[in-house]
Amino acid sequence: MVSFYADPLGTNTQSPRQDRRNYSLPATPEPDDPTAMTYGVQLGIRFVTQVDGVITAVKFWRSPNHDWTGTQAGPGWGMIWHQTSFAPSPGGMLLAQDDFPAAAPTDTGWLTCPLSAPVAAARSSYFIAVVQTGRYSLTNSLHSTALPYYGYDPGGFGNPSSPVVMGATVNSSPFALNGLYAYGGVPTFLTQGFLATGYYVDVVFEPD
Repeated sequence: MVSFYADPLGTNTQSPRQDRRNYSLPATPEPDDPTAMTYGVQLGIRFVTQVDGVITAVKFWRSPNHDWTGTQAGPGWGMIWHQTSFAPSPGGMLLAQDDFPAAAPTDTGWLTCPLSAPVAAARSSYFIAVVQTGRYSLTNSLHSTALPYYGYDPGGFGNPSSPVVMGATVNSSPFALNGLYAYGGVPTFLTQGFLATGYYVDVVFEPD
């Protein structure tokens, strides 16, 4: 099977399509966030699977603009949550949590956290991929428009050629926030977002 993943930086060479939109690098590659460096921050992306498959990894963009020395810089671990309830009382179940492989301070770009046990994902299920870190990048309003995906058709919500959907398209479901965050080092179901901000968290999904 082939891994499909969201690619906001336009680096997915697996895609056979030549008309994908390419997103630029994060607008804020090195935000000053001493709280995150002190206590840690969990950053997430909410997504929906449109076909049956498995989630095999969590990905995180490590900006070369940051100083990645020190274990607190991150990323620490990746998680997959299954969203089981929505507003007014959103909640979910933690399905997977694994550590990112050790990386040198010079290792930048997309880092991958393989899941020790892939997560089964039924069609039309809602998930949140989360990364715990100290440093990160962001772009405000990144999720005000849908991100491109392997075989993604902007007009094809529900089209099996779009195996995973994130961003504005997901807002047609019972929630509106897709880029999410929470401070602290204890695994937390994320519910808070700000200005449709994207934190460059990603998933690897293998459709059946």
